[in-house]
Amino acid sequence: MKNKVILLLFILFFLLQPIAQTEAAISAYDPDIPLGNWKTPAFSQLFNVEHSAESNFIHTEDWKVEVDGRFAGNMMLMRPKTNNAMGLTFVHKNMLRQWGEAFNGNPAYVERETQPRNIESIHYSTTYQRYYSRDIARRSGAHIPTIQGSGEYTKWGHQIGIVKIKTTPFPKPNITGPATVKKGETVTYTISGEEFSPYEDWIKWKFNEGGTRLDDGQVYNNTFSKSVKVKFDNCGTKTLKLYVTDEVEREKSTTKTVKVEGCENDGGGSTPVDPNPDPDEPEGVPKPPDSGEQGGAGSAKGKAYWELRRANLNEESQVYVKSSFSINGNHYATRNPSHSVQFAGRTIQQSGAIQSAAPGRAVKGSNLNYSFQYEYTNYPIGWQCSQSGTDKEGNSICLNWTFNSNPDWSKGQTFRLSGSIPINHKQGDTIKNSSLDNILGQKFLVGREDTWNPGKSSKDYFEHWEKTGNVPKANYDLKTQTTLPITPGMLKYQVELPSGEHLKSGFETLKKEKSHGFFFPADVDDSLKKDYKNRSSYSSYQYAFPLQQSVMKDKGTTGSKRAFEYEYVTDLFFTSKYTGYMVGTPYTQKVKQHFVKGTSIPSHSSLMKEGEQKIQSSFKEDTGEAFVDEVLYTKSESEIQRLQRYAIPVSPTSPLKPKETYKNHIVLENMGLSDLIFEYDQSFKFNHYLFGSGADEAWIIEQPESKVKLDHLKPTDIHTIIIEHDNKKQMLDLILDRPKEKLHKFRVTDRAFIPKIESIVGDL
Repeated sequence: MKNKVILLLFILFFLLQPIAQTEAAISAYDPDIPLGNWKTPAFSQLFNVEHSAESNFIHTEDWKVEVDGRFAGNMMLMRPKTNNAMGLTFVHKNMLRQWGEAFNGNPAYVERETQPRNIESIHYSTTYQRYYSRDIARRSGAHIPTIQGSGEYTKWGHQIGIVKIKTTPFPKPNITGPATVKKGETVTYTISGEEFSPYEDWIKWKFNEGGTRLDDGQVYNNTFSKSVKVKFDNCGTKTLKLYVTDEVEREKSTTKTVKVEGCENDGGGSTPVDPNPDPDEPEGVPKPPDSGEQGGAGSAKGKAYWELRRANLNEESQVYVKSSFSINGNHYATRNPSHSVQFAGRTIQQSGAIQSAAPGRAVKGSNLNYSFQYEYTNYPIGWQCSQSGTDKEGNSICLNWTFNSNPDWSKGQTFRLSGSIPINHKQGDTIKNSSLDNILGQKFLVGREDTWNPGKSSKDYFEHWEKTGNVPKANYDLKTQTTLPITPGMLKYQVELPSGEHLKSGFETLKKEKSHGFFFPADVDDSLKKDYKNRSSYSSYQYAFPLQQSVMKDKGTTGSKRAFEYEYVTDLFFTSKYTGYMVGTPYTQKVKQHFVKGTSIPSHSSLMKEGEQKIQSSFKEDTGEAFVDEVLYTKSESEIQRLQRYAIPVSPTSPLKPKETYKNHIVLENMGLSDLIFEYDQSFKFNHYLFGSGADEAWIIEQPESKVKLDHLKPTDIHTIIIEHDNKKQMLDLILDRPKEKLHKFRVTDRAFIPKIESIVGDL
């Protein structure tokens, strides 16, 4: 009974133990970047990630990874505050080899070739290197990861994703041919192979018999097939072995056993030994020792890069690529250097450096895949028999040896480097933000470069804009209805390219017409509504003022960067001093034609004359009255900026009301090599009407004063006008002819009325 109880307890203990999994899940544990608080992150939890245009990344959660439909482990997710709908998955270096194996790659190659990305603390001088899931998949030969929602959400409301990986198999080698052959007979074997990497068609092979190389080679294709003639000089069992390697150094081999027959003598049995050897029979001379290896491992130096480049001033930027490498290894002999580039849907292969270009939008989101290789050997052919003889049995022997200094290519090897550079620029993108300040704080990728010397380092190149001291504010809190700047002010632009093209004297970043855009005001004065009705493609706005870059001033270089200054103009808005009547003249168009057609920009006096003529003719057309007024800010060239401001309309029919916030919307197109579009707002509010009655709490009270009695005034203070009876009708006719409509609903348009009255009754 006691034994039964012990046995039962043992069985229960065994059954209650957890069943070991055949494959342990890979952990996402990171000792340096802990989970962060999305809503109120500590300074230590905010990071920037190399090669990402987003910022303020937080380690918010870990995502599961499925490989070929099976759970493999977890990866750390970094989610940016600037775009919480996206995220990047990373692994620690200690886990890199495991993930390479999980993705069915060559773990050693994945560990050696996958480049880390810097994850840099924003507030502390600390940088961690982690490995991006896409880069690991690329170096493993697996397909680009896809993301699927898990149906689960974090406590911050973010959907948790599953990273799904589809692997590809190792190469497939094959040998076909006879399994039994005769000694001395030449037979043919067919060797073939297939590789499955989705990134680059390249396959290499070695075909050996024992320690002898029968054939080797490589092709830029995903399959190969070749016939090889083989001759066996002695009998026995031989092993043919074929090694096939793909572009991510996954190697697979296969063997074929061959039986070599035909060594028996005519009578059968073994060959008898001569009992009386000839003492004068020549003896073979031993082969001198080989010189040994004369060189080292393969190595190359050079660079591959892409960059945005303005090849045609009438078109968007192109992506220009270059791949240029040279042999850096120390070898006995080299041959067949070869560059290869996959770009814009085609493969270019040649011995020398490769340069190419394609429209930027056409290759946006693709990769520049490049490689360089050469063959080398560290051995001469060495000692060869220059005089041979035979022994008494007829076997060949060497009587003299001569050194052959030619390269021994049977011991040759191939060095190869390769890389893939994402072409992830933002050409043609619209960058929207609530203010220009927030856009100016961003950097936009215009080039990426891989440099090998002999290891690989990578660098990103950017363009960006900075504000100068005169950039308008994003928000205006005004006391009353006044004017606001229309143009974005002077901007400082900086750019750097991997080729150094930006340092040349004729370097161009913009199209011929330069940058331009629109200022969409919340409302405009009645006199401007016809001329400035919105006719642009931004149809959600009622009115539009044009913007045009007027200055592209070269500021030279700062370090390795080239700097320029941008400045903009808009149309000139002329305002009369007493009536507040406004017109606009097309200054913007004249500046644009200067860049496009090479015409001269009119002089200041010509521009002022044009404005004065238009305000006079438009006033007459709109009111029927002669223009009896002054035009503001036309005397000095230094005042031209005052003619390029947005006047908040003062008419009581305007929908703009005090203490309400309104937005003027600004669009700037054709920005930089990236041909970007900037969209941002200028917010404003005013606390009082400029004109109105006392009840309106207006800044200036614009209403008739009450009539007062004259009996308390001294006779000397009273100005007496005598109106003769014959003049009454003339005065009455003038009064009845006065226009009923008033500018802004409160300003009279017939400023000649008083002089007309004075012509009848004398000075008033």
